Amino acid sequence: MKNLSQLELTSRWPKNHPMFDTRINMYPIGNLKNLWCLRIDCDYGVKDEFLINLCNNAKKLALLTVTGTNISDIELETLNISNCINVTDKSVLLYYLIGTYKRPIVSLINGLAMGASMGIFFHGKYSVATETTQCGVPEVLVGLIPGFGASHLFQKKLEGQLGLYLSLTGRSLKGVDVKLTGIATHYVSSSKLPEVTKALLAPGDGDVKKILDEYDEQDPHAESCLSKYTKQLDECFSGDSVEDIIQRLKNDDSEWSQGVLKLLDKISPTSLKVAKKAFEKEKELGLVESLKMEFIVAQNMMIKKSDFEEGVRAQIIDKDYKPSWNPPTLDQVTDKYVENCRN
Repeated sequence: MKNLSQLELTSRWPKNHPMFDTRINMYPIGNLKNLWCLRIDCDYGVKDEFLINLCNNAKKLALLTVTGTNISDIELETLNISNCINVTDKSVLLYYLIGTYKRPIVSLINGLAMGASMGIFFHGKYSVATETTQCGVPEVLVGLIPGFGASHLFQKKLEGQLGLYLSLTGRSLKGVDVKLTGIATHYVSSSKLPEVTKALLAPGDGDVKKILDEYDEQDPHAESCLSKYTKQLDECFSGDSVEDIIQRLKNDDSEWSQGVLKLLDKISPTSLKVAKKAFEKEKELGLVESLKMEFIVAQNMMIKKSDFEEGVRAQIIDKDYKPSWNPPTLDQVTDKYVENCRN
């Protein structure tokens, strides 16, 4: 397992900084010779020895069960600035480990997988959605930008401007749409997950993709909830700036574009501009560089009296859903500030 210096992460990381912290709980299930099976509960703790065992013992694949919970279920006292930064900088190495793991990782997404927990499965080779799956990158709703190398992965894995659309609107996708949009690789009814798990865990060197394909329930003629808007989405979100995107949506003047404008109107102007710039920059970057950049941006945005603090107040603590963004308009967010977020 690589350490911080080998990854050449930003100097903001202290040399004695532990790789992981108590936010993601990974523990072995069963005593299997050919597989190290892990369960990830996205709000709890991780232990170094389990990740070391993952590297040393997984012979065929690693199976992850992603069952994130609603953020309202998390104790509110943990949602302070220092704790949020602590979670962010510890998560970077986990994403790197999953994203560069040599054996196939299969994620069974049974429930919520929002933000950071989406990063856990999206870095792996295979992911299985069910009718209970809901995933997305809602960070802009609380004054941040998507993390986990999202902008890099979206441009690598998703078609057209879908990734930018999801990043700027904070919209989530559910059920089979997670597969149809390309976020998940397979779709299976949740009632069949035990069968899928048993087949994957069976002794021998079975073809992982073939097993998943056999259980995949997707109708080859089905279309996602966004498919009929693909042309409009790609045209509008190809704008050179957030202002250009908004103008294109206004020019489109359809029921769909008006709905998107209402979504964007709720988002922090600062988050919109910083997220758009990150998307542009990460097109040129590899995974490690993208993770480093997003970590620095998160640190610079998670400060007192920031849109992040206000977003958490409005969306999670007070739940009045009426954030007072500062600055309140796009034209007041300077290019200098956007650039400084990356430094």
